[in-house]
Amino acid sequence: MTGARIGVGSAATLPARVRPRCPPGGRATPSRSCRRAAPAPPRRLPAAPVGRRPGARWAVAAAAIAAIAATPARAEPTRVQVEAGAEYDTNVHRIERRAGEDVAVQAAPLVRVGARVRGGVRPRASHRLSYDLFAGAKRFFGDARDDAGRTPSDEDVAIVAARGAYAAALASRRAIVRAVGSYYDAIGDDRVDTARNFRSFDARGELVLVGPERHRFALHAGLRAFTFKPDGVFDYRADHYGARYTTEMWRSDSAGEADASSVEVAAAYRLERRDYAGAALTDACDPPCPAPSLGRVDLFHVASIEVTYTGDRVYAARYELQVDDSNSFGQSLVRHRVDAAVTTDVAFGVSATAKLTVLYNVFVDGLLVARDVNAQTGVSIEDENRNGLVVHLARPLAGGWTAEARYGLWSNEFATDALRFRRQAVYAGLLYER
Repeated sequence: MTGARIGVGSAATLPARVRPRCPPGGRATPSRSCRRAAPAPPRRLPAAPVGRRPGARWAVAAAAIAAIAATPARAEPTRVQVEAGAEYDTNVHRIERRAGEDVAVQAAPLVRVGARVRGGVRPRASHRLSYDLFAGAKRFFGDARDDAGRTPSDEDVAIVAARGAYAAALASRRAIVRAVGSYYDAIGDDRVDTARNFRSFDARGELVLVGPERHRFALHAGLRAFTFKPDGVFDYRADHYGARYTTEMWRSDSAGEADASSVEVAAAYRLERRDYAGAALTDACDPPCPAPSLGRVDLFHVASIEVTYTGDRVYAARYELQVDDSNSFGQSLVRHRVDAAVTTDVAFGVSATAKLTVLYNVFVDGLLVARDVNAQTGVSIEDENRNGLVVHLARPLAGGWTAEARYGLWSNEFATDALRFRRQAVYAGLLYER
């Protein structure tokens, strides 16, 4: 399961799911990786196929959209995934410590379960409605209390997430218009102060232009509402705007599309203007205090570029620059993030993916508080703005079952020198898909 599943990854970065997936038309063999397996692109209307002659590709792109418009209305197959497994977490509360602090860090076992349903329907010939529903939970075990009086079970959480999209292909203009809505809610114990209890709702409109040579250019604009349950001063409402360009830079000559190797490039920019419920902080007092009658407003910029090679193995690299320009003292930052991933077959039908994330943070006013709320992405409780290494192994079994194992290591290191953080997690479980 990807995106909102309880697992490792980030929706806005390299794929959250580190087990390769075969999209429609893809295939896997014991000796070759799943074509187009990773990174797994978001579900969307089919891309225009690549022609063999550059001069004919524009006509091929137009013909592909015309074919969409001619498709009769029908329901698509519903995909169901169910996952369950056991995990051991060495830092269940994700404690950060300043240099010299002696703070106890709790480790505990847990179980996690999740279920996802995905599908779509074409109410009209050139229109498509898709949906993605997820529900899951994490249950920790242990009664020991840390220095703050918390137990591992205080981190118990349930997740409810949904995403829906309505797309219409405009054949005459070689374009796709789409309306997208998403909802994510981490439901924990309201009596417990945990940084991973939040709710997010996003609605946006998108315009995708399909050009020759597999060029695609997408624009979007939307609204987001974010609720940080432990502390309402971090709640915000935002309007956001963005653009994304993708193209296939190179494709090998091959007898079949499934056997072709390729290099794809994508570049994106997003601007989000966040209006917070809390007041802006000022350094006019020591420690900084809320400024009278001045609400906090942030301009959050994200620019990224990524390159993906798909062949016998899949290699992906991504650089992201985040700039949070805030009128609140101590909240502005510049973050550099580099992600690298590789997916390959190993032996005995096992596929493996390794993903490395390296960050470097610059706090414009210096780090204000030890509780680094900025480490949370606000996308998924599993996503973190930290250095990380994740290795995921998967082996298909009979009858739609897959055995999975995962190891993850996260730390601050040079990302935030003022805070020390270390967390490891080991997971083993089963996934059923039909």
